[in-house]
Amino acid sequence: MAGLLPEGRVSALSDDRGFPRGGARRSDRHEAKRAPAKPPRPLRSPVDPAAPRSESRRAWTTYDPGARRRRRLGRLALVGLVVALLAVIGGGAAFAWYRTIDRNIHPVTGSLANLQSALSVAPPPGQPFYMVIMGVDTRATDTSLDHSDTLMVAYVDAARKRITTMSIPRDTRVTIPGHGVQKINAAMSIGGPQLTIETVRQLTGLPISHWAYIDFSGFKTIVDAVGGVELYVPYTINDLEASGNHPSARLVKKGLRVLDGAHALTFVRARHQFANQDYTRMKDQQIFMKALAKKVLSVNVINMPALANSISQNVHTDLSIPQIVGLALNFRGMNDKMLQSITMPSTPQTIGGVAYVIADPAGLAADAAKMQRGELFVAVPASVTANPTAASVAPAPKTITVSVRNGAGVSGIAKKVAAALAKQGFVIKEVGNIGSSPFATSLVIYRSSADKAKADVVAKALHITNIQASSRYTFSGEVLVVIGKDYRP
Repeated sequence: MAGLLPEGRVSALSDDRGFPRGGARRSDRHEAKRAPAKPPRPLRSPVDPAAPRSESRRAWTTYDPGARRRRRLGRLALVGLVVALLAVIGGGAAFAWYRTIDRNIHPVTGSLANLQSALSVAPPPGQPFYMVIMGVDTRATDTSLDHSDTLMVAYVDAARKRITTMSIPRDTRVTIPGHGVQKINAAMSIGGPQLTIETVRQLTGLPISHWAYIDFSGFKTIVDAVGGVELYVPYTINDLEASGNHPSARLVKKGLRVLDGAHALTFVRARHQFANQDYTRMKDQQIFMKALAKKVLSVNVINMPALANSISQNVHTDLSIPQIVGLALNFRGMNDKMLQSITMPSTPQTIGGVAYVIADPAGLAADAAKMQRGELFVAVPASVTANPTAASVAPAPKTITVSVRNGAGVSGIAKKVAAALAKQGFVIKEVGNIGSSPFATSLVIYRSSADKAKADVVAKALHITNIQASSRYTFSGEVLVVIGKDYRP
């Protein structure tokens, strides 16, 4: 339109707001005709909520900006995580992804939809709480909610970065509310998760305010999503049934391993080869869950969407997504000594031809009381309890002496590996060959438990996963490296 100035320009005949000089605005001329306006609602002061802003401007100027900044910092971590996820996924897709995760984790139909009546009142945010973890193995031959194979009570203290889990044997003899004396795992098939929670609360006397339900037959996707889980396997397992009849996953060898999802499933399922069956399996599950939690809490934010998808398909809980994210942020970097596991005090007993596990009432009461006090079951150094995020300090390479032997039959390979280790600071004691037959796999060997940590450092430096304690080899260093045919620099 003619007469309009370019955007941002002001005429010399106008004031600095663009209105004609010396004249009233059109709105001013009509102001007298308007009904009197209601007085504006006074703004409240953060220092004195009862005082209007006009009476407390001095309070605004003396308000502690440091306190405001500290409150903001508490939210920045969560905001940063959300922003990072949005950047990875994209705005519109992020909302759809969030809805999908929320739907998966919080079922709206079936036995998991309404468990609130079985729970105690949740404590205020930031306070410790107890949750029941129910693991059900829905294999291809059994897709129903049958007996619970794994049952734990977890004490969760985010403020002190402390988690304690108590495993309850599935054959524990209990009185199931309304259904008499039976094994505790029958509560799932009789009344679903709700009856299981009620039975656990009655058995332990602990105020259960949250729950998690895990499908162990599908959790292998979680393991694969984090790139496998590293742990020390205390014995060789060869169990076709535990592998879900997958021959390629039936064998889990003793030693330090990085287990993929299929082999991890074999490890946590196996029980038939052990004399005390379920007790050994519960111990293995505790070992694995600790290693998995450590790996999940260290996952890079870029990989979180894929991990969240895998978890949501196999884990259900009443915790909201913001609660889950908040707990993950609080526990990130937690020292693994603050994650402890125990088994309910009990003894196996046959009654009427039926094999049961009988709880020790005094021992169970003592352990439950200890959990309620937030005490640790395994002593840890005071430096760890004072700083629960402090990771265990690994030995420095310069303090580790290493012998390197060529077991691959490739000329010069031992010298190359020794040179690479020396470059990282390790002290090389000897370099040579070993045996006449080539080794199929590379090994890191140590003599005593005192050298285990040093062997771990050497194995990580070379990306070797097979670590063994052995006295059959003679070598001058603290750690022996045997280069096998599988070794790739």
